Amino acid sequence: LDSDSPAGSISRDDCGCRPGYSGNDCEPCQPGYYKSSTGSAECVQCPPNSVSNMGADDVLDCLCNAGYHGAPGSTCLLCEAGTYSDQPGRAVCEDCPSGSYSAEGSDSRWSCECNAGYAKAGDDCKACALGKYKTESGTGACEFCPMYSTTSETGSVGEDACVCAAGFTDDTLEQCVPCAAGSYKNSIGGEACNICPQHSSSPQASQVQSACQCEENYDGPDGGPCRLSACPLGQELILVVDDISVCERYTMCWPGQPVQRGADWTWNDQDG
Repeated sequence: LDSDSPAGSISRDDCGCRPGYSGNDCEPCQPGYYKSSTGSAECVQCPPNSVSNMGADDVLDCLCNAGYHGAPGSTCLLCEAGTYSDQPGRAVCEDCPSGSYSAEGSDSRWSCECNAGYAKAGDDCKACALGKYKTESGTGACEFCPMYSTTSETGSVGEDACVCAAGFTDDTLEQCVPCAAGSYKNSIGGEACNICPQHSSSPQASQVQSACQCEENYDGPDGGPCRLSACPLGQELILVVDDISVCERYTMCWPGQPVQRGADWTWNDQDG
């Protein structure tokens, strides 16, 4: 059954091995070989880096190995770095998933390792979150930035991407420290903290101007401006100009005597 002969043959010697078979006993071509002609010729090896099934009868049965790509029976090329081919016969190599990379000639999706700045999340690679970084490719986890610091974007690849968080600033030792009470900082980085508007204060490490609250005896919106609205005992509120007021101490005098209130004098019509 593995040999054939021309019509009218009268001798066993007229029988030749069918394509895919070779030798005196017409053995099938071994994997990685093929034979496309009838007769006793030897099987031919597939092109480099390709393979065929046993008994292959055509060069087109030779498929590029995993880790390579190319048309059947043609030159097989290594998959480029960042791609892979996980089975024979791939015409093109598959790209590694986003955030991962592989060596040249990779033959499996699992050859794709997470890039620097990315870490495993299930079967995929996910960018390091804000406040984290990863310096090398591979299976390692993202690391946290130093205390009171963060990153400006996800996927950071080094600790040098860590800058002071909002509400914190660099000190002389290049460490992040909280903004002092009475100040705030609404951006990341090493910039100085902003001083609250006059007559207002904020808790330590404040991130927004609205954290600045008017002090006692002053009224105004969160974040200022704050205007004098009341005076301590023994003083009275005097309007100086527009919305600007000051506190003046009461001047004790008898009724009918002149009394100074602010810059003006008036007659006292009350006791005291």
